[in-house]
Amino acid sequence: MIHHKFRFDIEPQQQERPRFSKRGSFVKVYDPIKTANYKKRLRLMGTKFAESVPKIDEKTPIHLEVTFYRQLPKSATKWQRRLVKLEKWLPVTKPDLSNYIKAFEDGLNTVLWHDDSQIVDIVAKKRFGDPRIEVELIELEQGKKDG
Repeated sequence: MIHHKFRFDIEPQQQERPRFSKRGSFVKVYDPIKTANYKKRLRLMGTKFAESVPKIDEKTPIHLEVTFYRQLPKSATKWQRRLVKLEKWLPVTKPDLSNYIKAFEDGLNTVLWHDDSQIVDIVAKKRFGDPRIEVELIELEQGKKDG
């Protein structure tokens, strides 16, 4: 198993609902501008990380551990801030963790992995802290016919 650790100094962004435009009988589906910009920035950062690690084979299964850190609201009280430092005050508000994961996986397709279908295990967390995304990517061993 090969381990890679990355830290993306970027505010996490959820996958927003797609937008649709119609020209004649042709319908175009696209990401909202905020999501599209996030994926573009994530891809640029991911490309720099990818240069420092060997390319992951498209048949390699991946175990992904990712923690999304969001800014603590300005309205947080002293006791909430104290609990955040102990990881005992957690963000149980929108956006959903699954929407963070979706945008993150899509943004790094063909950059850190060939396709997000390679991700077979995910451990994901949503926490308060300085905005960032911490990632541990573990290449798992694929079984073979003779062993």
